[in-house]
Amino acid sequence: MARQTLGNNPSVVFRAKKRRQIAILWFGLPFIGVIVWFNQFPQQLNNAVAGTFAIVAISYVAFAVIFSLLNWRCPCCNKWLGKELSPFSCRNCGVGLRR
Repeated sequence: MARQTLGNNPSVVFRAKKRRQIAILWFGLPFIGVIVWFNQFPQQLNNAVAGTFAIVAISYVAFAVIFSLLNWRCPCCNKWLGKELSPFSCRNCGVGLRR
């Protein structure tokens, strides 16, 4: 069986990681809205504001990708959990993540 890090229950650690993943997704919705709005009405922004929006949006995407790669890992073997938001078990070590 896989080892447990810091004596934590894997399902409890997984729930915390899942909450962080969902929070980062919700936090990204305004950025998507701004990008969609900017694509629909580009003439309403000057170049400085458009450039700032672009830098902020690209920075958020980079942050979200790095955060997800570091956060979305098995609590026991520390391998990436894949693209699924609610896996039942780790693909690598097989530890159960949900009860």
